[in-house]
Amino acid sequence: MSLTWRVVIVERLDREPAGHHYIQVCLDDDLSYRVEYREGGPDRHFQARVPREHEVFAVEPVAEVVRAWAFDRPGWREALPWVPWPGTAHLAGAGNAPTSGSAAPGGPLLRPGVSRPGAREARTVRPGPVPGR
Repeated sequence: MSLTWRVVIVERLDREPAGHHYIQVCLDDDLSYRVEYREGGPDRHFQARVPREHEVFAVEPVAEVVRAWAFDRPGWREALPWVPWPGTAHLAGAGNAPTSGSAAPGGPLLRPGVSRPGAREARTVRPGPVPGR
């Protein structure tokens, strides 16, 4: 990820309904991360904000959560402080609503199948063995 390539989306192609099982990360201007995952319907859409650590731009902690999610490894849910995505907070209980500034304005970061003007096209990659792991 970089300030040029700010968004990463990984979609599970082995889950139903199609297009509703993904994790995505956005690098913000302040070098913090917004991470979302969805596993099924709108009541299963969550987000977390990962602030920048000191003056270091470190993608590794977020990348590890994405890898663990993609390969169904244990512990990824406990790695970040997930809260219901604001558009679904009423479905999961209003007491769990995120604080101001932690949500992507105007909607989720980017949903599969929805393009934004000026966005670069990406491809979906199926999870597989990671060399050296």
